[in-house]
Amino acid sequence: MNEYELPVVQLFGSETRRDLVQFALTTADPERQYTKSDLKDATDRSHTTIIKEIGRQDDDKLMAGPMVRFGIFEPGSPDARIVHYTIGDNSIIAYLRNCPTDIEEVIEVFDTPGRQQLISFFLDLAGNESHTKAAIERGADVSYQTVVDQITNLIDSGIVEEVKGLRGPEYQTADKPLVIWLRELNKRLVEQYNDTPRIIK
Repeated sequence: MNEYELPVVQLFGSETRRDLVQFALTTADPERQYTKSDLKDATDRSHTTIIKEIGRQDDDKLMAGPMVRFGIFEPGSPDARIVHYTIGDNSIIAYLRNCPTDIEEVIEVFDTPGRQQLISFFLDLAGNESHTKAAIERGADVSYQTVVDQITNLIDSGIVEEVKGLRGPEYQTADKPLVIWLRELNKRLVEQYNDTPRIIK
């Protein structure tokens, strides 16, 4: 796990991961077992990309990829000729299904790197700490134009709210159900990732 990115941003941080989460939550049959080829076809990604996200078989061991360590998929026996995967039967999947808004809309919020950095910045803020656009630019390590382009989307999504500052508008993390849900999801992802071994035998 990248220690410099929030786990929730890592989970939704690439198009492949967003597609795999969406597949797991909206299309996949929870009772069915899927091969990497099935997941490749379901997401229209390369076999190499799926291996990177799900994991690589090495003799009788499985080197678990992030989508297994985050609990989105659970592998079958690693010594099988072809490892099959099921949708995770764990608190992460249950929590994702319990999103306070449409999960597909939440996934879409993470669709650009600049917006991901801004989400990380705001989810890390404490209490009602507010910032100007220039301060957000510095704190999130994005361009001022990115802040200008993305802040309205984050307000509309319920992650950020505008407040009156001393010299004009400032922005703070919204006190709304989606933010509470994302912060809790972040904690659960850390626990799930740390509890799932990197090498599964």
